[in-house]
Amino acid sequence: MSDFAKFAKAGGSWLFLDASGRVPCAAVWRDGTWVALRQACSVPATEALFALTDDVLKKSSLTLGECAGFLFVEGPGALLGIRIAAMAIRCWRALPDFANKRVFAMGTLELSAHLLSRHLAVTGSVEGQHAFTLLSDSRQGWWNATVVRDGVVPSGFNEIDAAGMETLPEPRFHIAQRNTSKPPPVAHRPFPENLLGNNPAVLLTHGLLRETHEPDAANHAGQFAKWHPGRHRA
Repeated sequence: MSDFAKFAKAGGSWLFLDASGRVPCAAVWRDGTWVALRQACSVPATEALFALTDDVLKKSSLTLGECAGFLFVEGPGALLGIRIAAMAIRCWRALPDFANKRVFAMGTLELSAHLLSRHLAVTGSVEGQHAFTLLSDSRQGWWNATVVRDGVVPSGFNEIDAAGMETLPEPRFHIAQRNTSKPPPVAHRPFPENLLGNNPAVLLTHGLLRETHEPDAANHAGQFAKWHPGRHRA
């Protein structure tokens, strides 16, 4: 049985956590709709995520134990926020009563690509329907990228530098995931706002969700320059 089939068959209410960007989000999802959704526009995930979770559970008249499981945005994005969300889910599932609750993860760029594809189709925009690029922040001088062609959203993402971005198809959309985000040095436009809130059924897209027992950040591993004493000698 595919992960999509497992999710669709399970039914129930699911706690959705997205701390991959500069606007952390918690929501309760059920049957293709948001029962409750909250975002913290000016508060980082380190301070806001658990308060948002408590709020959406209260608005949904649910306890954490009554949720069928967890939906987790694994990145790429703000590493600390993603790992806080992953840590929370792991800790909850360590409790005996929560041990059997399922976790389904999804990539930030894959989710965003499906949302944007739906948006372009609904608005009737010709531009971007054949191909478009999504860019998000990575390490200094590099960006995470995914290219959607003819409605096909690839799994995963690539890391690319400024020179490589020139070859990516337009339109290019930038997902600013940090308050200190720097815009890509190529022609681009900001990713449209409120697409997630307006499209809860996107989570029913085949291939988007992946079941996991160990939620964690999907960011590229850090790369460090090796220190050599010769560089600092007079």
